Amino acid sequence: MAKKDKNTIRYEKGDMHFFTVADAMQYGVEKAVIINHFRFWLRKNLAGNRNIKDGKVWTYASVSLLNGLFPYLPEGSISRWIIELEKQNVLCSKNFNRMPRFL
Repeated sequence: MAKKDKNTIRYEKGDMHFFTVADAMQYGVEKAVIINHFRFWLRKNLAGNRNIKDGKVWTYASVSLLNGLFPYLPEGSISRWIIELEKQNVLCSKNFNRMPRFL
């Protein structure tokens, strides 16, 4: 399980990362890992009726937080992949406070 300290979450030995084969074939393995991360949190927020704004379910994460969860993905690449996924209408972002939120 990921270990949280202060405002960061870090990978811990034994963590597993998942993605769908369909996402990996369409977007590549790295983007599929990111998509699955957001898919998990969006479903969890929807089930808990949390972070619903403007009629959409949202979650939030910084690139550094994602890099802590996925240390095998370069931080610069994570930023680029998120932008690409936004352009492909897979993710969208909005800044409700200080940290961007993703849909």
